[in-house]
Amino acid sequence: MLVVFVCVVCVVVVGIVGAMHTTEALNRSVARETGSAFAGDCRKAGVVWKCSVSDSQGSGGGVFRLSKGGRCWTARRTTPAYFAEAPLPARVEGCVTLRDRYPLLDSALQVGDVF
Repeated sequence: MLVVFVCVVCVVVVGIVGAMHTTEALNRSVARETGSAFAGDCRKAGVVWKCSVSDSQGSGGGVFRLSKGGRCWTARRTTPAYFAEAPLPARVEGCVTLRDRYPLLDSALQVGDVF
């Protein structure tokens, strides 16, 4: 039991200390903050990122130009929200969190809500 606790603490500390994150984590962060139904598709485009996201219904979407510093980012929608049933914000900001970096950890934490 103590070994499991120590391992979980190590994962959390590494996640907090590490400023680097994966593109997948950025995709999840952008999707969460824009209200997208699915993880975004972010790609580096020079010094900025371009992220395509769907609306909350998954029926349409838009493209955001994203600037980031460390784990936090700001984004501006660069296209009209096409075929979107639910509006996408014109501007949005957020930070990559442990939940974005470790989705399995997020799932494990949600299991506790059931009991």
